[in-house]
Amino acid sequence: MQSHIEGYRLSPQQERLWTLQQGCPAYRAQIVVLLEGGLDASLLNQALRIVIDRHEILRTSFYSVLGVQAPIQVIADRVNSALREIDLSDSPPGAMDELIDEYLHQEGDLSFDLQQGSPLRSLLLSLSPGRHLLLLSLPSLCADASTLPNLVYEISRAYAASMIGDRLSDEVTQYVQFSEWQNELLEAEEAELAEASWRNIEPEGLLELRLPFEKRSSEGSGFEPRVLKVAVGSDLTRKIEELVRQSGVEVSTFLLTCWAVLLSRLSGRSEIVIGACGDCRKYEELEGVFGLLAKYLPAHYHLEGHFEFAQVLEQTHQLTSNLYRWQEHFAWEHFGSLDGSDGRPCYFPFGFDLEPQPAECVAGGVTFSIYKRYSCIDRFKVKLSCGRRYNCMVAEFLYDSALFLAEDIQRLAGEFIALVEAATSNPHRPVAELNILSLDERTRLLVEFNDTSADRPSEMLVNQMIERQAESVPDKVALVFEGSHITYDHLNRRANQLAHLLLSLGAAPERLVAVSLDRCPQMVVAMLAVLKSGAAYLPLEPPLPEQRLLRILEDSRPLIVLTHSSQVSSLAACTARLICMDGDCDSIDQQSESDPVKLACELNLLYVIFTSGSTGTPKGVAVEHRQMLNYLSSIEKRLALRPGSSFAMASSFGADLGYTSTFASLCGGGTLHIISKQRASDPQAMAEYFNAHDIDCLTIVPSHLASLIGGWPQQARLPHQRLVLGGEACNW
Repeated sequence: MQSHIEGYRLSPQQERLWTLQQGCPAYRAQIVVLLEGGLDASLLNQALRIVIDRHEILRTSFYSVLGVQAPIQVIADRVNSALREIDLSDSPPGAMDELIDEYLHQEGDLSFDLQQGSPLRSLLLSLSPGRHLLLLSLPSLCADASTLPNLVYEISRAYAASMIGDRLSDEVTQYVQFSEWQNELLEAEEAELAEASWRNIEPEGLLELRLPFEKRSSEGSGFEPRVLKVAVGSDLTRKIEELVRQSGVEVSTFLLTCWAVLLSRLSGRSEIVIGACGDCRKYEELEGVFGLLAKYLPAHYHLEGHFEFAQVLEQTHQLTSNLYRWQEHFAWEHFGSLDGSDGRPCYFPFGFDLEPQPAECVAGGVTFSIYKRYSCIDRFKVKLSCGRRYNCMVAEFLYDSALFLAEDIQRLAGEFIALVEAATSNPHRPVAELNILSLDERTRLLVEFNDTSADRPSEMLVNQMIERQAESVPDKVALVFEGSHITYDHLNRRANQLAHLLLSLGAAPERLVAVSLDRCPQMVVAMLAVLKSGAAYLPLEPPLPEQRLLRILEDSRPLIVLTHSSQVSSLAACTARLICMDGDCDSIDQQSESDPVKLACELNLLYVIFTSGSTGTPKGVAVEHRQMLNYLSSIEKRLALRPGSSFAMASSFGADLGYTSTFASLCGGGTLHIISKQRASDPQAMAEYFNAHDIDCLTIVPSHLASLIGGWPQQARLPHQRLVLGGEACNW
């Protein structure tokens, strides 16, 4: 039977954090304090005990009550707390930062006992007789970011008082006083005014905001934050301060505006929401309170590319003024559903806060200065925290490592700094025109990405590489289609016959031959034959809308169209010579099976593919032999598959994606499995095929794969070695 426990209800901030944390060590507050001077460790330990005795939140435990979802907070009269000490004076000076980070992580990974003892953990690292580091750790239930410098200031005062045998007698506002006031405030009639403004924001969709380089999270994935810090630089810091002085706004307003513009640009969304931190300490008696007072408020933006940055800056000023006016009244209950579609608490995808730089404290001949700090009271995908370190600002990106790679956040940080630079230089420029490319990223995009030269082992063209395979492994299966198998020898001889016919009809380099055939081995034969004739092929995989087909034929004016008798009626308006792969067999069979003489060179066209026309008129994209050879050289290294591997192609021959498997397979002596349209659209049939065949590599469009996986049986197998996704944006 549970004994009677007297306590206080949690504050709304604590209740939210309680539902979020569920044992996650990320929700903690830590600070590293540099102590310079003749430190007396015993007096420091005494000062810590004094501070714990003065502030109830440092003697608070959390107990679950039967039948109540949230626990209650129970304040102990006294708690045991000891300052641990570690001597690092023999450690190499260059390894100090690494050692400090290691101790921070070790302390952060330790779980807090929320039911007994003080929630405050203290560790003293001795670097030398005159230099020490004090590491303080608290659960976020007991401390927010503002609590940390307050704690340092209070410890310094207690240290100074202990040195002269004095005591701190000033009255302290306790956290439970704030907690009760906050609960009463949200229940008061005045809260209805604030609630109305929160409800004007429709959270649906806004909380799903994604960045293009964001990974898809798995269901129930935990929160795994990491931190990346970048210096803004002293010159740029001065520019920021000058601009905000001229604009009559706060530095935080400017930086939040830059963050909002960048997120809007990267996400492609004009309507976004950012969780902006409100410290809930606007009243003097709350400034020094220890505990979780802060909360994140919905900064709701409507941004259009033609808005001047100065306009958005003013929008932010008005927005944040209203937010901070009503900050004590905000609760997630006012912002729609508390839980997301996965049943977990909702959270703002992106956050922002500004850390003020506290002054150094000198007490008893010891200087107390903040060296490092960390605070996490809510969940985000990425939160930007800005602060000042001496003469320059620092931007700190706290990101969920389950969703982002470190290099992506590094690039994001570079884009933020570039945007800040652009905004300070020209605040009246439309936000869509502000530069967001860092110098490194600009170099990568304009120089490194365009350096596509490759050392190729030979000067052979694609068709010659396939001829070489036909000579070296003639009996190896080149193509598999719905139970039929075609060897390299048969493929090469059949393509040679068709190539000689094309040559007799005028096929030559820089001439186009259209191929209007279904996805089948004949399509590969036709494409190879066109290349052997020196011409370039134009894939027109049926069925195509009549108007699109006519427009492409009018624009490209192919010399010849290779097709099937069933497609002739759709090509009635075509003026090119039609050759039916089934109806003109006699003409093809009479041709030589020998390889034609090489006519094309690397600079000649290989194929032309037309765009979808979704943004206007379809346009032909021309690819030369040298470009395909470079691509093959690169993809061979990236795939790193054994020679003769098996490939599967489930996409159209009318799109570039299909050629990764087609040419990588045939030029490397592999086996290409051509998946029919009917099978490719049937998850069960695809699963059966992959279970029955050893496929090393599959190329497929992400949305196609997603639709297949949704209907695949549990025992279905993906390719053994490589999965190549392309053709559209990928959310994995």
